[in-house]
Amino acid sequence: MPPSVSDDQRHRLDEKDDADYEVILAEFESFVRKPKEEQLQEWMQHPWEALSSPRTPNGSTLFASPAARDRFVQIAKRGLKHLGAAAKRHRLEVILPKLQEEFVSRLIAKADINPQNAHSVFEAAVEKAEAAYEALTFYVPCSVVAHRACDRFSIGPVTFVLRESFLREHETAIRESATKENLTFTNILLKRTNTFYTEFQWIACLPVPACDRQIAKKRALAGVQKALDVFKLIVGGERAAHVKQGYDSRIPEAHAELVSKASGEFSILLGGKMQDAVVNDDWYAQVTSAPFWPFIQPVLFSWWNNWDHADEIEVRFLDALAWHSDAISEQDAGAKLVKFWTAIERILSAVHGSIAPRAAVLCAEPGAFLAKERQFSGLYQKRSDVVHGGSNRSDEAWYAEAARASEEAARGVLFQIPVLHAHDSAQSHADHKKEATKLDKWTGQPREARTRIE
Repeated sequence: MPPSVSDDQRHRLDEKDDADYEVILAEFESFVRKPKEEQLQEWMQHPWEALSSPRTPNGSTLFASPAARDRFVQIAKRGLKHLGAAAKRHRLEVILPKLQEEFVSRLIAKADINPQNAHSVFEAAVEKAEAAYEALTFYVPCSVVAHRACDRFSIGPVTFVLRESFLREHETAIRESATKENLTFTNILLKRTNTFYTEFQWIACLPVPACDRQIAKKRALAGVQKALDVFKLIVGGERAAHVKQGYDSRIPEAHAELVSKASGEFSILLGGKMQDAVVNDDWYAQVTSAPFWPFIQPVLFSWWNNWDHADEIEVRFLDALAWHSDAISEQDAGAKLVKFWTAIERILSAVHGSIAPRAAVLCAEPGAFLAKERQFSGLYQKRSDVVHGGSNRSDEAWYAEAARASEEAARGVLFQIPVLHAHDSAQSHADHKKEATKLDKWTGQPREARTRIE
């Protein structure tokens, strides 16, 4: 158990688990006492419970009724909840059968399960699950930046390596690993892998601590995406519209078009846009020397190292960053407009007062607050027109310009929040009410009184 669980809490867990095991045992005994015909009927009525019931060491199945299964689930969920951030390493679907197996094995061994030790069954199940976990490094192909002046760079915990450099370092090991299969499958494996990875210039490398395999993959992809979200915030606009990781199917890739004339003659067109952003050869040096960089980096590392457990402002910032990233890659101007303002709303919805004026406080230059407030209020009204059906998407000329201006608003807010958060020396994992008060303070002050990115 984590050190944060007191003796009192541990005792309550033991008692609650023991009460649940009493119900489970009563259900087992009730089923065993039934005639064979009734047992078979119950199996047929509850096929899912029959398939997911625990097995005994000799291979037979000990039927767990819906009530018994509910208690097993309750024990597993309660145990995971009290693991705190460590619970992020586990999946209920993995812990549950191991919990059932551990309980049944103790039952058969006539081990004493009582209100003083019942939670040890859950702990043993977790230990068995953890024995199969291992630390993994994921290599995710990405479209990031067209320039190759440096062959690697880092954003938060993610290191991006130029594909050619990555292959020089790892190709031999990849081939050796593939040849463990039969020759036919080896050739297919290498060909398909090569085809997929050569579509991208960059490979994102991210080590994930030991945890469930599915969670590790999901976490790695989320970590890479957050690094790309930061990149898209920095580069912005059309240049970053097609920046993506290889497993993102939302962004269009190379395509073909067939068009025929009245004569029946076909015209075949091949299309597609460059995926990587075009900036300049010194882009990474410029980004890492920018005033906002030291403040954004700790947010990413905090989220990664604490297994997603960040304070309220950091959570809002990362959510808003994801909405901004979606908006950058969105093809429809109306949807872009809505997503940019959703990013702003995710940051500022905890504060009192209207969204547009609060955003204007964060973005306006000294002496220009009223003009910025009018601009943002107009943009927010256009966002409302789109959301509530007040605009005709087929002929509204302002869509594209409103989307562009809304991107500037979202970027302005997003750049300010981590800087203000760092300067305010916020305590980690503060409660929601306290963080909302900070947002109120920041967005209620005149521009001159706040820290400002020059």
